Amino acid sequence: MERTTFCLLFYIRRTKLNRNGEAPIMMRITVNGVRVDASVKKTILPEFWSAAKGKALEKKCEYKELNLYLDSIRFTSSVLNCFQSKNAPVHRALFEFFREHNEYLKNFKKIIRIVKYK
Repeated sequence: MERTTFCLLFYIRRTKLNRNGEAPIMMRITVNGVRVDASVKKTILPEFWSAAKGKALEKKCEYKELNLYLDSIRFTSSVLNCFQSKNAPVHRALFEFFREHNEYLKNFKKIIRIVKYK
């Protein structure tokens, strides 16, 4: 049986700062040892980025929204990874992911309401 590996990593390019001093956020996808880097079309000040966690430090509302955006990308990639997994039954695993996603959206709506009224 062939084993498939999948990994997703977010990082910033500190060498490519824009005129506001913000670094672009990049995404590295690795499948079976083959890497591909892509931009997520978002920027952040380097001092607000946690390299260990691969996400923004939530000191501003806009960075909380950025982390939600990155989490949605992680969720999408984990669904894809589960779908391609040969070990677990796909239909059961997908239902679990959709259940998690629905819970995530409930929390997301609460956060948006809070951010909207601040």
